[in-house]
Amino acid sequence: MNKLINIVNLVLIICLAGCTSSTIETRKVKEGGGKNESVTLETIQERMNPIPLTPEVERDTAIREMLFRYVIASNQNEKIKVWFIDYGDNLDPPSGFLQRFADLKIKVKGISEATHDLNGVYDSVTQIRGAIAYAEIIRWLDETKAEVKFSYYVGSLWAGGETVIISYKDGKWVVSDIIEVWIS
Repeated sequence: MNKLINIVNLVLIICLAGCTSSTIETRKVKEGGGKNESVTLETIQERMNPIPLTPEVERDTAIREMLFRYVIASNQNEKIKVWFIDYGDNLDPPSGFLQRFADLKIKVKGISEATHDLNGVYDSVTQIRGAIAYAEIIRWLDETKAEVKFSYYVGSLWAGGETVIISYKDGKWVVSDIIEVWIS
């Protein structure tokens, strides 16, 4: 029940994040030596270098990086030891993309290194428990706005996703509208 309440709160916060420019705290997470850190779309975007709108591949990559960082940060749990990135259709991200996550304290690998079933997600070599993060650009609405979907899967009763509108504002990609949310 607490997980459901946390997910509902997260969805509400994401909705509010698209409607305001103030910092909205989604969750306090413990990192390293027990230090609490606020995780918000704003703090995640501040850690990223602004990426120009061109070429198109770079803007797509910047959007996916922001979404993956958000999913990973908002789903931190001691049971998840590694995140597997699904770039769409069970494909690994392009060469060099995973290096963008070198600053994270958790391992990030391509989807091809994972095995999963209804019970969960595991590293195919070490059998360490993990989770899958997925993000895809559905369509571009204009040069600075896209409809995207992203999701995460830890197990059959721990998954969720959203379809959102992402806009480029003040040198950053931000969630400007939420179209659909699902959880299990």
